[in-house]
Amino acid sequence: MRLRFTEHMNGFYGPGAPGYDTGEVIGRRDGIRLGFSLTIGAADVREVLRDPNHTLRARGVIRCKEFAPVGIAVSDGTFEVFAPAERGRYAMRYRLPFATDRGPMTLLGFKDVGNDWGFDMWPDTTTLYTRLVCGTAEHDDTAAVPDYARGVLRLTAPMFARQLTTLRGTPAGIGLFGLFFVEHLLAAYSGPRRSPLR
Repeated sequence: MRLRFTEHMNGFYGPGAPGYDTGEVIGRRDGIRLGFSLTIGAADVREVLRDPNHTLRARGVIRCKEFAPVGIAVSDGTFEVFAPAERGRYAMRYRLPFATDRGPMTLLGFKDVGNDWGFDMWPDTTTLYTRLVCGTAEHDDTAAVPDYARGVLRLTAPMFARQLTTLRGTPAGIGLFGLFFVEHLLAAYSGPRRSPLR
């Protein structure tokens, strides 16, 4: 029951920024770009569904000219789809470690998925609130590792359309994951409105 797909996201970040939106504003102003191209997948979709955080593997490249003129390899990343979060919401969480001349760093990001006021399914599932931290870090290491930068990455409609064409795997794996995804998406947006995570 294999599954894999490719995802591209691009955006801006600000070194030393105190918040995600502030980092995006700084990055837009100063032309400091950040992006990635990932192949996300699992050898057995059933294991993903049994995992409480629904973790898939991610590999690919991070694009950040501050650290390298070309893409920087990510070989041991993770993507958690519909990980349980606070206040009855879900988070799609990315953990992407990469190496630089300054030492190891990790991109930690989350998409805040849940029912707010108005129709927000599209922005929720295409907006990645992103931290760059020094060292090899986990999502729950917030107090132990300092932020180097914060920002926001986004998935555009054309990028999403291309992403759909990259879906590969066994029919059973694709079908099972698709059913899981739709069920959790409907559950996230059919319940009561809850305040965002950030």
